[in-house]
Amino acid sequence: YDFTLEGNGSWEQHTFYAENILIHNCQEWDLRIILKYGLPPTGWAHSAVSAPANHAMVAVLHAAKWLGIVQGEFSGGQGYDNFTVFLAPYLRGKSFDELVQLAQCFLFESNQIYAARGAQVPFTSVSCLPTVPESLYDVPAISFGGKVDGVYGDYVDECNQFFRAMTQVFSKGDGTGKMFNFPKHEVKLRKDWMKEFEDEYFEICEEAAKFGSPYFLNMAADWMPDEVHSQCCRIILTPDGIKKFCHDPEIFDWHKSYMNMGSLQSVSLNLPRYAYMANGDDDVLFEKIDENLELAADILKIKQDIIEKRMRDGLIPMCAGEIDGTPLLDMRKQSLSVGFVGLNECVLAHTGHELHETDDAYNLGTKVLQRLSDRCLEFSVDNQRNFSLWEQPAESTASRFAELDLKHYKDKALPQGDPINGSVYYTNSGHLNYAANIPLTERITKQAKFHPIIKGGVITHMWLGESHPDPEGLWKFTKNISLNTPTAYFAYTLDFSQCLKCNTFSTGIYNECPKCGAGGDYIEWWSRVTGYYSRVKRYNEGKMQEWKDRKRYNLK
Repeated sequence: YDFTLEGNGSWEQHTFYAENILIHNCQEWDLRIILKYGLPPTGWAHSAVSAPANHAMVAVLHAAKWLGIVQGEFSGGQGYDNFTVFLAPYLRGKSFDELVQLAQCFLFESNQIYAARGAQVPFTSVSCLPTVPESLYDVPAISFGGKVDGVYGDYVDECNQFFRAMTQVFSKGDGTGKMFNFPKHEVKLRKDWMKEFEDEYFEICEEAAKFGSPYFLNMAADWMPDEVHSQCCRIILTPDGIKKFCHDPEIFDWHKSYMNMGSLQSVSLNLPRYAYMANGDDDVLFEKIDENLELAADILKIKQDIIEKRMRDGLIPMCAGEIDGTPLLDMRKQSLSVGFVGLNECVLAHTGHELHETDDAYNLGTKVLQRLSDRCLEFSVDNQRNFSLWEQPAESTASRFAELDLKHYKDKALPQGDPINGSVYYTNSGHLNYAANIPLTERITKQAKFHPIIKGGVITHMWLGESHPDPEGLWKFTKNISLNTPTAYFAYTLDFSQCLKCNTFSTGIYNECPKCGAGGDYIEWWSRVTGYYSRVKRYNEGKMQEWKDRKRYNLK
């Protein structure tokens, strides 16, 4: 750990987890900054500085390179919202084939920048829109050389065609036919857009049927505000949420400010342990929740103080760089995120039943989430900072908590998996047991009811078992989820096998290549670890067991 709070360091205090306290977590960048000021946008004495792009190809290269350049100051994901909108002014007069070439350039460049820890590709995302949203219609459009050329509403057709070009390239995959791991392809859904741009969304579902790569941000849900941004694995950022605790509302005016938003830090709460401590007593359970929420809030406040000091000391130089007197990393637009692990096992320990098994268990889970959400709001009001509740990924933490509880609460711990061989885990955040043999519609409906409570970041996973889902069926199902449930964010996940000998990429899990027959170390499996696709054989033991346990569905 990078720091500790006051205490004796005993194992009883291991009820939450925080890491990467010295660097920022995740950030959504306003692409207009790069387009207007060049690369890096605040200048940089230690390397060459690029002037604002005068060609469309340079604009997309600058967009890709910035996410690689600034990755060293972040531990989590980065990306762009309104990606197709802000590039539209550079695309007038381009043929569709030229737009496809630009999309290819961006995607290949993004996947060949080995700038993250361990020479990994940065965790990136782009949010694509089929048209220009009303909020940007009359906003001055940054174009060639960083100059203004009309407003974004003048470039509706270019935005739409680039949306289709991006979809086509994502759907084709790389030179070997493999999916692009990054950037995450995020697609916004609105009620009116789903009618007006049905062909475009159907093409998205063709991509989903082939690779499962799109993520759907459902702005058609009644509880969702008019403007929503998604980032990292599932962070949801809403200007309305942060505005409540900001003394300068103009910083969220598209005409007067840049929309750089993010999450400074996430702290993970070990919900099952609180249930073990409570011994079935509701009052004790909620007391433990409150106690650890207070500790989490203290960590998050310390984190913000640390980042502000490191920026002042020049230790995070890119983020500290200023435009018009405002640092690129604007603290007024950052969230402090509280995550949680194992709601399902928490209610199991407390009631004897999992979330999907009884109304009492599900209702207790709802009460726990409401308490977490209410306390985050209280922290926000008291501190005038935005504390948000979210379903953090916990790729390793879900197993770490389970292992620790088996050690210290071995007579009470109820993890998923096999304690004998050590492949144990807690169910991610507020999700239902991944192995539960329940209809997909029930899983979606129950998890969807949690989304308006959590608000700061959610996802519903649909693990698909069929090798080649029907795109038309996926589109019908997508519309049903979007229009009839409060689901905010969701994705379809397929499993894949890759042959490293002949480069065949196949849907489904194979021990031997269906083309050349190679096996063993020549075969790599791919699936969504939580918020992105990665190599299954690199999962930890608990995550590997969770992957095996997933209930996979066939859509008809």
